[in-house]
Amino acid sequence: MTVKLTDLLEGVYLQKDWNKVFINTKTGQIVTVLKKYFDADSEIDPDSISDRIERAQALTAKRVKDSDNFVQIPDITGDEQKQILIGFITELTGSKPDPQLSIDELKKIISSEAKTDLWYTYHLSRIKEKVMNWAFDNKIEVKNL
Repeated sequence: MTVKLTDLLEGVYLQKDWNKVFINTKTGQIVTVLKKYFDADSEIDPDSISDRIERAQALTAKRVKDSDNFVQIPDITGDEQKQILIGFITELTGSKPDPQLSIDELKKIISSEAKTDLWYTYHLSRIKEKVMNWAFDNKIEVKNL
């Protein structure tokens, strides 16, 4: 099974505090699941949910949990984001910024250097690298488009 790199990158960026993104390693299907259904302490009966969309989310979460074919697409944590920013600023300026700076403060350094376009290119290359390593570890062939 071959998956487009762009689909996996989209999955990375779709991961938020309220959802998780998975890929079926047999079919390549990518699904988004609300964390409240996936991480529920007890099994939620989808038939007990009256809202059609919420019921579909609960069913999807159950299907993903019950299958060995789904693997969560990696997300980028705040700490990882910060390390990518520090790496970029270090390369850009030749000196490592204070690691105690917040992500917003680090982004201001990039803005003040007028290097935002370079930042986006650098950031994307780091995310691609993470996704490609993850895909290799999970035996997922990636088509780079």
